Amino acid sequence: MITPKTWSNVPSGDSPSSIYTVIDIETTGLSRQNSEIIEFGALRVENGETVRSFSQLVRPTAPIPLDSTEITGITNEMLADQPSIETALPAFLDFIQDTPIIGHNILAFDLPIINRICTENNLSPITNPCCDMLPLARGCLKISHYKLSAIADHLQVDLSQAHRALGDCETTYRCFEALQKRYNPKIVWQSAKEFPIEQQEGKSHKAHITAEQFSYYRSRPKAKDIHPTVDMFDPAHPLYDLTCVITGEMQSMDLHDAMQCIADYGGHNADNITRKTDLLIVGANSDSKHKSGKITKAEEYIVKGFPIKIITEADFLQLLNNQSDCSDNNSLSEPERIMQEFLSAIQQADSRYDLRKIALQFRTPKSSQPYYAIECFGQSCMTFKGSVQLYLEVSPKIQSLFADFNITLDDSRQNNWARMVAKSFSFEKYPQLAIEIYEKFLMTNGFDCCSRYLQCSEAGHCIHPDLMTAGQCTYRRKLRLGQIFYGSKRNV
Repeated sequence: MITPKTWSNVPSGDSPSSIYTVIDIETTGLSRQNSEIIEFGALRVENGETVRSFSQLVRPTAPIPLDSTEITGITNEMLADQPSIETALPAFLDFIQDTPIIGHNILAFDLPIINRICTENNLSPITNPCCDMLPLARGCLKISHYKLSAIADHLQVDLSQAHRALGDCETTYRCFEALQKRYNPKIVWQSAKEFPIEQQEGKSHKAHITAEQFSYYRSRPKAKDIHPTVDMFDPAHPLYDLTCVITGEMQSMDLHDAMQCIADYGGHNADNITRKTDLLIVGANSDSKHKSGKITKAEEYIVKGFPIKIITEADFLQLLNNQSDCSDNNSLSEPERIMQEFLSAIQQADSRYDLRKIALQFRTPKSSQPYYAIECFGQSCMTFKGSVQLYLEVSPKIQSLFADFNITLDDSRQNNWARMVAKSFSFEKYPQLAIEIYEKFLMTNGFDCCSRYLQCSEAGHCIHPDLMTAGQCTYRRKLRLGQIFYGSKRNV
């Protein structure tokens, strides 16, 4: 049991207090009945000066929603090793003792939540004298709204770290002191016990999430850790360019493998439902009796008109197997046909080439950027991975290569590549041309174009005699920017 310190200057009537504590909390949501506290902040003020502070993150019983993270910047990873509410709350109460309390909107939000959780943990609720700065500011200021940031802006008070508990405490303290000095308002001291929580019948106010369940959540693979293992994507695949979220337990495959499949087919993995979500995949082993939070969130967005599609694991497996039939060239667009013939020619070559390193992607004309794409065939069908400057260097070299094979290009266009009508050309007739393009302009092994990067560093620029071979070296661009990684002249 906490034994509060007895202060001799507890305010009475409308007089200000020389000693008070500013408090603020960050929560998992806006519900006073269900939200959990994820951060405490408190600031002790004596005679107008801050003398002590208290700041503590709190591990919730369930993962925090994405909306809370976006507002506060507090992530589940930040909270994983923090103390529970059973430990953090007594420490917070011990800090404030029985001092008068100042806060912004604390009577309507902060204190009801704190006192609810006090009751749930068999602790005495806070009954300290309280002054809510929100009605105080409304009585003194004439502004469009009375958010803490707006009050601080009007009073020309520096805004501390917004939406973090201690930062909001510091801002509230400065605003409160500024209001007293400039307007000398009547201070209204109230008790938090006068503002009981409205209980909702039939609802539990305590989340029943086990430590095992929370540990499982932490162990789930994260979208940011999943990267494609291929360099080419088929835009005709049903998962291409879709933002996908998986909820629940998968039956047919490991969750990591499922997310990897999405990435390798050109889709985008996400951990939470947002307005940008295209597909929500529900695992076959998910609890059928209770909707997950992701399903509920998706349904809310669907009602609002966002085209999110909810599918089962079986539907997902069917999408994975629904690859476009590349053997049927009649069903392909001209750029897709050209690409298939190009890859086929390379695969049938005598030498073994690592197609994972090929700097090409399937592209539709809409998504292609003109100065990054090989447009010899009238439409953008290949993407060259390089800078605009490098593209301009490569362009005439590839045109020259076509000329070596006695292939005539239309060079009437200005400021773009010479080209031909796609229907008049086939790589099946010129397999060696595909190999030449691949070897000279597209095949790259990353940092070193010529194993001369040490000399390059000493020279401070690319020294390779063949500009096209040099163009495959990623280090070359760094040299142009003055970033040197090797040798005595290194500066990075």
